[in-house]
Amino acid sequence: MTNKSGFTLNKPTLTFRVPLRRKHPHRGEKEQIWSRRSFNSNLYNSTQELRIFEFADTSILSNSNLPYWNSGEEITIWIRMVLDDSELKPFDVEVSVNCENADGITEKVKIYPEELLKSLVETDSSEKQG
Repeated sequence: MTNKSGFTLNKPTLTFRVPLRRKHPHRGEKEQIWSRRSFNSNLYNSTQELRIFEFADTSILSNSNLPYWNSGEEITIWIRMVLDDSELKPFDVEVSVNCENADGITEKVKIYPEELLKSLVETDSSEKQG
């Protein structure tokens, strides 16, 4: 994501609304089996500012640990989730950015699992050949 606002955002809050059925298998440190499902993310790097809310069909992951976000600066946020749920239908992730010094913005990002999985297979094949 890139800050294209033209100014520095003070104390930005990044929020992602993701479908609950896309939770990824997970296990705890001492667990041997994949007993839970969750969303892993680099949003969890600062748990003091992390907020997670679950509703009937969505989970909201939100973090406001950045003191500022400079105009033109790019940041990478990743959220591990299940792509192949036997349907491969496109789904939306709602992304919101709010801050102390400006109105927020919310956009839907369409995720195309079939295209992502295809690109992973192509990347894997080219790495094995090289």
